Amino acid sequence: MLNLHMEGPNVGWVGPAKKMNPTGLVERMLGSEYHEVRLLTLESLLRWMKQSHGDAYLSDEVQKILLEMIMKEKNLECLRQVLSILYEMNVEKIFLTAKKHFQMEPKDLLRRIINLVSASSHSVEIQSSALKLSSKLVISLASKVQEAIESELKDWVALVVHCCGDELQTEVKLAAAEILADIAPYFLTSPRPGLERATLLHCQL
Repeated sequence: MLNLHMEGPNVGWVGPAKKMNPTGLVERMLGSEYHEVRLLTLESLLRWMKQSHGDAYLSDEVQKILLEMIMKEKNLECLRQVLSILYEMNVEKIFLTAKKHFQMEPKDLLRRIINLVSASSHSVEIQSSALKLSSKLVISLASKVQEAIESELKDWVALVVHCCGDELQTEVKLAAAEILADIAPYFLTSPRPGLERATLLHCQL
């Protein structure tokens, strides 16, 4: 059985009696036409990042592919893994990559992630992952350009409140609860409280 092995900047397949570290392996695997290959690569990448490695060794090309997958990936499990990987990444890196390769402004990326949460066709897992990622983007943007993303912020608040509803599945509500716990202190003490504090405070799970 083959496994994707990652150690420092080196990436390769580990299998019976052999190990390879060809340049650009991860990029090629993420670009595979087979979703099983993409999924295995994404799962291994996420596992590696969570083991305290962070995104230090993610090449510019890998970051580009990950953002492109947000826009084009058809396999839902792969999409969920991509969202989870982006959540582990540095927010500024995400914004810079989006701007550099896709001429996408931060608020446009936030809007795209918000739309993933609100899409009823997506699984609970994708909605929860997208909701958590959107909160990370919101915290970063609201501390800098709150007025410029006022529309996105209002839609995000409405979405979080909706995710607190009794009719929503437990996983989505738990994600919303985690977000509120993380973000409420910031908005309650922010010198520029663009979001409706009362909305956040009265969101009941």
